[in-house]
Amino acid sequence: MQLPLEMQRSYMGNNLNTKMVGAENDNHDRKELSIKKNMDNNRQNGELISAENNEGRNVNAEIDRQRKKYQPSRLESFFAITKSLIIRALIIYCISHLFRRLQINNSQFPGVINPAHSQAVNIFENGTLFDMHVYLSESEDFRQFDDPRTLVWLEQGLIYGDWYSGPFKDGSKIKNYKFVPSDQLKNNGSIYLHVYVAKSGKSPNPKVGKNNYAGDYMSYTRKMLNKFKKVRYQKKHNLLTGETTATKEEIEKAELMNQEYLSHWHPNLTINLVTDHTNWVYGQVASPLDTCEFLLNTFKFLY
Repeated sequence: MQLPLEMQRSYMGNNLNTKMVGAENDNHDRKELSIKKNMDNNRQNGELISAENNEGRNVNAEIDRQRKKYQPSRLESFFAITKSLIIRALIIYCISHLFRRLQINNSQFPGVINPAHSQAVNIFENGTLFDMHVYLSESEDFRQFDDPRTLVWLEQGLIYGDWYSGPFKDGSKIKNYKFVPSDQLKNNGSIYLHVYVAKSGKSPNPKVGKNNYAGDYMSYTRKMLNKFKKVRYQKKHNLLTGETTATKEEIEKAELMNQEYLSHWHPNLTINLVTDHTNWVYGQVASPLDTCEFLLNTFKFLY
């Protein structure tokens, strides 16, 4: 059947349009399919999806859920902090221990056995006989051994570790001594007590000879007996009676000054002898026993 020319053209044109529209629809479907495949691949790879292609989804909420998923729990956070603190403490301990060892090694005696790695014993064994020499002098550095007036107390034949001798049977002894202060002491001078403890028969005087001199095997200490304290002078009296508790001397000084430094001393003094047989290590003696002296070339010490 033959159609007129115009109708044929119109039919062909409609047919062509239909095919072109169909082709466009096919291309559109292919694009949507390609986009969906890409979206699925992005989900599998853990990548974020563009909000333009995900209508109706809350992307920020999904991001928050992912963050919360990978956040550590309280227990994991506690163990992490504890681990960090333990590691820091170990590092600090190792560094301090290293510096302590270096300090001990540097303090060793030159040319002798290092006492830092050895334990020292007391030179006075339990039951050792010893003598105590007590000198009174205004000199801080005592050298007047030849002056008999300076020796105020001498105890011979004492037993180290004796707790039952003496008048009270408790290992203690008492000495009463009176002296007249010199003019220098009255004018803000100082006075010292020098105590020497040596083995029986040995003397602290270096002039007695090598055989009788105690040498290094002797314990020594000194004590300043007086202290200087500030005294204030005030012009005060009772308003009702007009009397004052100040002495005549204080009243006279109050007219000249408002304060003055005067020398004071306590009427009694206790000398303690330490009885201890602990094997000490140089540089590791606890206070107040850290004043003990370690002897050169020996593993011995004395208080």
